[in-house]
Amino acid sequence: MGGLLAIALAERGAEVWLAGEGSHKTATALSYGGVPWWAGGDGGLGSLQAQAPQHWQQLQERHGDLGLVDAELWLHWRGQLNPAAMGAFPKGGRCLSAAEMQEREPLLLGTPLDGAIQLPYLRLDPMRLLSGLGCRYGQLGIKRSGSLWGEELKKAIANNDQTVICAGAHSVGLLEHLHLPVPDLLKLSWAGVWHIPDLAMGGERVLMPLQGLRQQGEQAIGINQPQMVLDPGMAPGPGGDGILLGQTSWFGLSLEKPPNQIQDRQALIAAAELLLPRDIDAVLDSGEWHQQPVSFSSDGLPLVGLLLPDQAISLCAGFSMAFALVPVLVPLVAEAIIDLDWQPLKRLGLHLQRSS
Repeated sequence: MGGLLAIALAERGAEVWLAGEGSHKTATALSYGGVPWWAGGDGGLGSLQAQAPQHWQQLQERHGDLGLVDAELWLHWRGQLNPAAMGAFPKGGRCLSAAEMQEREPLLLGTPLDGAIQLPYLRLDPMRLLSGLGCRYGQLGIKRSGSLWGEELKKAIANNDQTVICAGAHSVGLLEHLHLPVPDLLKLSWAGVWHIPDLAMGGERVLMPLQGLRQQGEQAIGINQPQMVLDPGMAPGPGGDGILLGQTSWFGLSLEKPPNQIQDRQALIAAAELLLPRDIDAVLDSGEWHQQPVSFSSDGLPLVGLLLPDQAISLCAGFSMAFALVPVLVPLVAEAIIDLDWQPLKRLGLHLQRSS
């Protein structure tokens, strides 16, 4: 979100300094990049999420290639699950048999899956997105300001400059580093994926389980002990390089204490056994395992707004379904920061003081 927000502020005439050197080794760079614009329900944030396709298309028209492509989402299951019992799906969804899945996606040959629901989808290639945003910074006069943890940020706060904390999971550590309050609802988890460069999917599609567990974990109350869930999924790799296989989600851990590597790898091997049942050992030996922290809000709503009522410090963090919500919310957040008027976002239930 930080890159798009910096661009939106610069387009509105603000002088923008972007803290941090930037890196392609982030949770964004290793994400599936999916845009489920139909998944938000009616009203409020749901109606905004439905506008995501047009917002991404408009951003790409203004700023060049951001990696937006048409894709398919396959929500897979195993066993006697009745997909109809899972609720309504958007127009255009249809069931695929196991035979159809394996015919259309050869990587699945021999999989024990029993079927999937195919849904319309958009996907952003994360490497093309990051590269496209990076090219626009200089053109819009956005300057980089050293390390994320550097003294420049402390000076900006001391000078009462408009400051936005928008660093994903690192927002938690950054707030603590700056001796600022961390909202109770702002949490982090660790995500594990396997990047396998020697494989290629048969089309622009993302596979995820019909009954995903990550969102349930995010909204669980009172997680005190480390807990892990596995959502076996697969997507094209960053920059079109191979595939991503995952995802594990670990809860109840801190930035300073990442998950146990052996347990995380074993869980991803279980995902491979489900989705890549042939030559598993050879496939995983050719890949690279990654862990990255991600932020979320435990009530499911993004944390957006003033951190403290008497200081010009805002927080933008805790996004689930980020690729669907971010391009719609970014213009509203940019206007709120410049106009010092958070009422439009407050009416959406996104004013940060709700969680202070």
